[in-house]
Amino acid sequence: MNDIENYLESGCSRIKYSKKNKFNRLYFFLIGFALSIVFVFASNSKKYIDSFKISIFDREQVLKLSTLEYDSGILFLKTIRIRMFDFIIIYLFSTSRIKKIICLIIIMLSGFFMGLLSALGIYFYGLKGILLVGGLFCPQGFIYFLIFFNLFNNLNTSDTKYYHKIDSIKRPIVKKMVSTITISVFFLFMFLLGTIIEAYINPEIIKKIALLF
Repeated sequence: MNDIENYLESGCSRIKYSKKNKFNRLYFFLIGFALSIVFVFASNSKKYIDSFKISIFDREQVLKLSTLEYDSGILFLKTIRIRMFDFIIIYLFSTSRIKKIICLIIIMLSGFFMGLLSALGIYFYGLKGILLVGGLFCPQGFIYFLIFFNLFNNLNTSDTKYYHKIDSIKRPIVKKMVSTITISVFFLFMFLLGTIIEAYINPEIIKKIALLF
């Protein structure tokens, strides 16, 4: 338990260490978000925009969500298979030497994706579209967000010093292994919690939101 607390504490301190880096990440998200909105509302391709209505925002499909019957167990298995692939890719990216650049690219793409869905939601349904888009990511999105930023929490140049402190170097190998395993189990727990919420709770939230359309 202490290993998890120490890891989260050190992670939080590294995240808060540089306001400049923190705001850089926010700027990249906002840039991606803004570009997607400009793309939707300045696009001359109405046919392209309408294709989203057919595939994602079709009113009949949204209305069907309110009475959707599904097997939570099967949905959970499908969800965990998809998210496990995502998790492995993100984990591998977080171990890269250029993970800072990769992190900013992912944040910018996330901003673009969120902005695209939000803009299209407003385009087709007004403010209710924002509610629909938000429902797609609530509440499991917050857990995935925490996992992502904890994996990329040592972005600052000063963080490299943390791993070269004398107490870290002299730390017994067994204790290092136990610490690594404990933290890995913690991440696995958070990952499973996110997939359980996505499979069992999120569909019910979406069904309630669909009743408003």
